[in-house]
Amino acid sequence: MYHVLCFCLLASLSTFLTTASADPACIAILLEPDGNHRPVQHPLDDPQPDTVRYDNGTPSLLIPSPNHWVRVRFTSPAEFELRSIYYLGNNPLGRTDPCSVFVYSSDAGELGDVLSSFPLPGPVVQFPAWGDVNLPQPVSFDFGEEFFVVMGPIAGGLQAQGIHVLLDNSPTDSRSMAALNGGREGQYAARDGDLMVRAGGESAPFIDLAGESCFNEVISTGNPAFFVSAGEEILFKSRIRNRGNAVSTPFTLSWIVRNAGGQTIFQDIRDVPGLAAGALQFYEAEQLFTPTQSGYLLVGCSATGQNDVRNENDTTWLRMSVGELNQWYRYDDNEEPDSYIGNSPGLRIGVSYRPVSYTASIDSLRVAAGLGTGDGSIRIYLNNDNGEPTETILWSQTRTLTEGWNTIPVNPPVLIYEGQSFTVAHVAVTAGFARDEDAPLASENTDMGEIAWTGTNSWQSTISGNYCMQAYLSPSTVLPPWPLLQVSADTLLFGQVEVSGGENTIELTITNTGAQDTLVVSNIVVSPAGIRAAYSVNPVSVRIASGESQAIAIRFDPSAVRAYNGLLTITNNSHNEPSAVVIIRGEGVQSSPAGNAPEISHSFALSEAYPNPFNPATHLQFSVPVAGQVSLDVFDTAGRRVATLVNGYRAAGVHRAEFDASGLASGLYFARLTQGGYHAARKLVLLK
Repeated sequence: MYHVLCFCLLASLSTFLTTASADPACIAILLEPDGNHRPVQHPLDDPQPDTVRYDNGTPSLLIPSPNHWVRVRFTSPAEFELRSIYYLGNNPLGRTDPCSVFVYSSDAGELGDVLSSFPLPGPVVQFPAWGDVNLPQPVSFDFGEEFFVVMGPIAGGLQAQGIHVLLDNSPTDSRSMAALNGGREGQYAARDGDLMVRAGGESAPFIDLAGESCFNEVISTGNPAFFVSAGEEILFKSRIRNRGNAVSTPFTLSWIVRNAGGQTIFQDIRDVPGLAAGALQFYEAEQLFTPTQSGYLLVGCSATGQNDVRNENDTTWLRMSVGELNQWYRYDDNEEPDSYIGNSPGLRIGVSYRPVSYTASIDSLRVAAGLGTGDGSIRIYLNNDNGEPTETILWSQTRTLTEGWNTIPVNPPVLIYEGQSFTVAHVAVTAGFARDEDAPLASENTDMGEIAWTGTNSWQSTISGNYCMQAYLSPSTVLPPWPLLQVSADTLLFGQVEVSGGENTIELTITNTGAQDTLVVSNIVVSPAGIRAAYSVNPVSVRIASGESQAIAIRFDPSAVRAYNGLLTITNNSHNEPSAVVIIRGEGVQSSPAGNAPEISHSFALSEAYPNPFNPATHLQFSVPVAGQVSLDVFDTAGRRVATLVNGYRAAGVHRAEFDASGLASGLYFARLTQGGYHAARKLVLLK
C-alpha cells in the first residue's frame, strides 16, 4: 500500500514530450568526475534534446515494500534514440544499496529482450532529487514502438530512512508497475500513480495534438458546473496542447454533445491556427449550448490536424447533468466500481456536490465499498463558500458496508439551503473504498473545480479517479432561517426624461424570502459617482421582516442632455446576495417643439418574476425596443410549452403579464420572451 507524501496534485498527463529546457526546474543531481552524486540547484548531468514522460511532475506516493522492482512502459512518439534515463529519487540518509537499470523490448505488452543494462551510481542524498544516468550505447526505436525501463532492486522502507523512486498521484494507462517479490522478472502489478522515470534522447520531428481538458461555463454565473438547469446557456471550452517537438499546421476543433441514448444533440466546429512545439492553448466554442431536456450528457472536444502522430489522445470528455432535483447526483458512470482501495482507519474520502436549485433535501446516499464486508462511517459535511468541505458534520452514520454499492437512507433528511454545497464522505473503519476509473474522470478535470477530497485531520483535494459516492436530492419547501433578498427587477429602464421639469419614478420592491431572520438593508448607493446626483433613492436603508416586502422609490431627474447608465448596489445582510446589483438606465433630453413629444427609448429585456418562488401566480415585466410581434411562453424542464402569456403585436415600451400556475405541479419552469431574433429567459419556481 502507498504512503501519501503530499497532496499538491496536478491534472494527469498522458505521453508528454518536452524539450530539455522545459524539464522540471527542481533540484537535480550533478554527477561529479569521481562518480558520486551531489545535490545542487543545477540542470541534469547530460540533459537530452527530448524527453518522453508520463508523470505529471508532482511527487505524491512511494512504495515502502523492501527490495521491489519497478517498470515503466514507454511508446516512442516518433523515431527516437534513447540515450539517458531520468528518475526522481528519495534517499535522505545517502544509502549506497546497489540498484540497476534495464531497457527491455516489448513482447506483446510484456518484457521482451534486454537491450541495455547498467548500474545506477549513488547515492542520491536529497528529497526530492532528480538523477540521470546515460546508457552505455544509445538504443533506437521506430515510431510507435514500445520499450520498458526496469529499475531495481529498490530498497524501499520508511520515507525518512529508505530508498525510493517516487510516483505522482494519477496513473496513465497502467504504464507504471511494480513487482513486490519475484525479482526483476517477477509478477508486476499496476500502481496508483505514474513512476517519475523519464526517457531522455532525441526524437525525429513530429506533431501530437492532445486534448487535455473539456470544460464549460454557465453564462448566468460565469462559473463551470457539472450540474446545470434546462434552459441555461452553456459555453464549452477546451485546453489543447501540442505534445510534439514540431510546430503544427492549422487544425480543426469540434465540440459535440451526446445524450444518454448516444444521439448527437449539439455540434460546434471551428478552425484554429497551429500550435508551437509544447504549446498549450485554451479555446472556446463559437456557439452557446442551451439544453432543453433533463439527463446526463457526454461532451467531447476533438482536435484534428494534419500529420498528428497519435489520434487516441485527440479527444477529451466531460460528463455533465441537466436537471433540477428528484435525481441522483453523481460523478461516476453508475456501474460497478473498477477498483478498490484498502482502508486506513480514520482516512476520509469525499466528493462534493452543489445543487442546481434550492432548498434541496438529501434523502439517500449510495456508497460503494471494497475488499469485502466492513464498517465505515458515512457522513455529510457542510462546505465553505469556496466549495471546500469544512469540519461541520450535518449527518453521520456508522454502519456495515458490503462490497459494491450500498444504499443508505438519510433520516431525517438533510436540508441544503440557497448558496450551500456539501460533501459526502466515507471515513474508514474496516471497509475499503471504491472507485470508478472509466473516463471521463471528474476529479481530474481541474478546470471544472475541485470535487474530490481526502485526508485525516484536514481536507486536501485529490484527482485520483471518481470515488463512488452519490446523493439523491429532492425539492423542499422549507426556507432557510437566515434572510434572503429578492428584488422585483434586475434592470430599471427610465427612458428619456426632460432635463427641465421632467422626472420618472420607478418602484423597486425588495422582499425577504427567508423563514425567520430580519433582512437589514444598510445602504443603497448609485454608481458611478458621476450620475449619482440624477437619481434619488428613498429610503436608502430599511429592515424587512421574514416574508415581508418594502417598496423603494428611485427617482430619475436629469440635469443635462446625456445618458445616465449605472448600477444600484444594495448592501444587506442576506445569505444569497449581500451586495445585490440592479442596472439603471436613463437619458436626459432637451424639450421638443409643441406637438412633438420625445420618443421613449427602451431595451429588449425580461425582468425577474415577482414573487418568485410563487404560488399560484406571479407577474412578469418585459420591455421591447420597437413595436412588433412579441411572444412570452412558459416551458417545463422537459422543454414542453405549458402556457402562452403573450402572442401578438405590442407597442415599444414596458409591458406586464401574469402567469397563473394553479393547474401545474410544483417545480422549475422557464419564461421565454421572443421578438424577432431576440430572446430572453427567466427561471420560475412554483412551490405549492
